[in-house]
Amino acid sequence: QPINHFDKAEVILSIDSDFLYLESNDIVNSRRFADGRRVTTENDSMNRLYCVENSFSVTGGMADHRLIIPYNRIAAFTAALITELRKSGISISTPDAIDQIDVSGIDTKWVRILSNDLVFNKGKSLVIAGYRQSAEVHAMVYAINDGLQNNGKTIYYHQPEDRLYPRKSEFKSLVKNLESGKINTLILSDINPVYSNSADTDFTSAMKLAKNVIHYGVSENETSALCNWHLPGIHYLETWGDVRSFDNTLSVIQPMIAPLFKGKSQAELFNTLLTAEFISDYDLVRETWKSLLVSQGFDKQWQQVLHDGYLAGSDSHPEETSINKRSITAGLNNFNPGTTKGIEVVFAKSSATFDGRFANNGWLMENPDPVTKVSWDNVASISEKTATKLGLKNKELAEFSINGQKATVPIWIMPGHAHNSITMTLGYGRTSGGRISNNVGVNVNRLKTSDSYLSSDVSVTGTGRSFLIACTQDHHGMGSEKLVADQIQKRLPMIVRESTLDEYRSNPDFVNDVVEQPELSSLWKEKEYTEGYQWGMSIDLNVCTGCNACSIACQSENNIPVVGKDQVEKGREMSWIRLDRYFSGDVENPEMVFQPIACQHCEMAPCEQVCPVTATVHDDEGLNAMVYNRCAGTRYCANNCPYKVRRFNWFNYVGDSKFTDINPAQDDLARMVLNPDVVVRSRGVMEKCSLCVQRVQAGKLDAKKKGEPVADGVVQTACSSACPTNAITFGDINDANSSVREQAMDER
Repeated sequence: QPINHFDKAEVILSIDSDFLYLESNDIVNSRRFADGRRVTTENDSMNRLYCVENSFSVTGGMADHRLIIPYNRIAAFTAALITELRKSGISISTPDAIDQIDVSGIDTKWVRILSNDLVFNKGKSLVIAGYRQSAEVHAMVYAINDGLQNNGKTIYYHQPEDRLYPRKSEFKSLVKNLESGKINTLILSDINPVYSNSADTDFTSAMKLAKNVIHYGVSENETSALCNWHLPGIHYLETWGDVRSFDNTLSVIQPMIAPLFKGKSQAELFNTLLTAEFISDYDLVRETWKSLLVSQGFDKQWQQVLHDGYLAGSDSHPEETSINKRSITAGLNNFNPGTTKGIEVVFAKSSATFDGRFANNGWLMENPDPVTKVSWDNVASISEKTATKLGLKNKELAEFSINGQKATVPIWIMPGHAHNSITMTLGYGRTSGGRISNNVGVNVNRLKTSDSYLSSDVSVTGTGRSFLIACTQDHHGMGSEKLVADQIQKRLPMIVRESTLDEYRSNPDFVNDVVEQPELSSLWKEKEYTEGYQWGMSIDLNVCTGCNACSIACQSENNIPVVGKDQVEKGREMSWIRLDRYFSGDVENPEMVFQPIACQHCEMAPCEQVCPVTATVHDDEGLNAMVYNRCAGTRYCANNCPYKVRRFNWFNYVGDSKFTDINPAQDDLARMVLNPDVVVRSRGVMEKCSLCVQRVQAGKLDAKKKGEPVADGVVQTACSSACPTNAITFGDINDANSSVREQAMDER
């Protein structure tokens, strides 16, 4: 099990790996990557990220250098890099035949520059391949890291414990055994193979041949609908259990709430099947841990583990690894790097639903994809050049025929996408997933095979019919609308002020040089914060990855309603903090940047000056507050806000039957997710970021009881506590020793 230390690497190469978002350990990866990229003074250094991919990812958006190639040429790129590294004197244990692979379509100059950078940073670099890549590509990546002396320095390997990895061959064997009648009773535990069934296996038909099919799960789904029995499970936060982290650290899962319904846990189910005796999950976990806690008395150690949340010292030590030249040579001797002909379709996991398991979560469904900014749908992303070649238009429904299967998916033209390549998102098109997920998007699982995320034999035909897509940020001006594209490029330097590290070192105050900054004059005497608290927030754009964690955390904390696709399409989404995504440069190969935007709590707030009923006011601690029961809904404040971060309740989302199927506040069970410390707003009221004033008040009250001021870091907003890169800092600006004060004094 490789564990990547991005904080120790000065040069990083991502080969189709969205390690900041959709790969394993993405939170740890993001934190470590940010630690190597954080700049507090002009004397700091930064890591450098190269990325190779067919379509924009969150990681690709953070890349300093990005190579766009079709998915089926990524293996050839890896081989080309090995060849170039060998020319630089790096010994890499792969067959000589690798050097003879066709590298047509690969930018050899780009590869040569990358190779030189990796060689110069030997032992301080890191190369990583994504989950979609073949075993051969991963073998080559291991050999590259071994040749560059990265293994044991920026990459460590741990022996996995207590893990069973899924094998596609075993699933195919199961289907064959079902078809041959060898299986009489089939038990399916918390999986949904009927929905995720691929083109090369007909699991649904095979499953029906078994006499007894039993499904266990927290909720019903497409698979349970076809089973003889469905056993109700319980959520993992309602049960006792145990887990190992990626470095093998042991932890106990403790229930946050007693089971709401009369379900049973997986541990209870399988123990009963094996022993014909029911034992509670609590007793099962304790019994397992008695063999682990033997040094100082079980009960004392058990209580300590429950208190800490994990067993201290249970992580594993890195293994000494060496390359098996014979194994790698044998595995790569018949290596096929892929073809360059025709149109390819690449399948990707969804930022909202993952593989479909989270499709019934309205918060995630409405949260726009970080890159496409599409909400409530999956699309077929394609470059403008390829769309023109195929005669397709943006938002047009196109029929895809792959592997004998067909699906109709809307086209979404994306800048920075590889030509002759189309990317489709998995995890949509559920039919028995729940009231939110049903009939949203298209299930494209049946277009792919079980052993690959790539389909090459593709037929694409436009239908001429348009499809309504809810996009929270318009990007179409990057294409054929030259006037719009030119104006966007003209305004971008004012909106997003960027420079290179060298430029920053030579001129730390470059931000203020980009745009003329007129001196502001207030209409009245402004408050001077010489005593008490002055709450403020700082967001480090250099390490913000645009992951949307802040947006979801804010929605959960502040009872922000879900409004549905038609309202999002009208621009009425209610998110208090949004992640703007901008493209700059050439539409074929642009740069991408994220910019989180929330209420700035301006000292000379233009919203306060136009509200006719003083519903939005400034308090004595620097917060721009909203008095909901005063708000008359004139929306003057929203019109006068330069950041456009105020949200208006066009409907009574908590009571209107139109929103019953998507809004948790209307469901007796789902209403439990609402935060009792935050009022649920009604129709006609304006709302926006409050800097989690309820948390501020709770922190002040707690400090008052202790007779001391609020310590730095004690009060955290929902967004700052959820940010995986620590890009968001909140605190008291009046505290000379606070982190937010330190950032406020920074030139950036």
